[in-house]
Amino acid sequence: MKSSDIDIPFASQIPFDPHHYIHHLLFLCGINSLVLRTIRNNLLLVGGYNGHETLDTTWIFDSVAWKWRSGPNLIFARSSCCTTLTSDQRYNLVFGGYNPLKFNTGFSDTIEMIF
Repeated sequence: MKSSDIDIPFASQIPFDPHHYIHHLLFLCGINSLVLRTIRNNLLLVGGYNGHETLDTTWIFDSVAWKWRSGPNLIFARSSCCTTLTSDQRYNLVFGGYNPLKFNTGFSDTIEMIF
């Protein structure tokens, strides 16, 4: 894949919705993951499946600086999970998801709180 295949806008092309482009990039890479808008115009990429293993990683995309940084690792690797912000918008709750190696049925009934 070439960088021209990704179709990500330059920072000078405002307004834009980075959420759309992140989903498009993940689709092109074949990554099954969840993206959540967080406070301060960041995007949170949570867990997922890369074709070989279920992931416990999180990544934060700063749409102002247009840069990725690693976030806190999940307690349990999971794909196809759900997440929401707490009412005070201080923490993200990650719940559910799928990981056949960690949970008896493959489906998680756990909740974890990150940053």
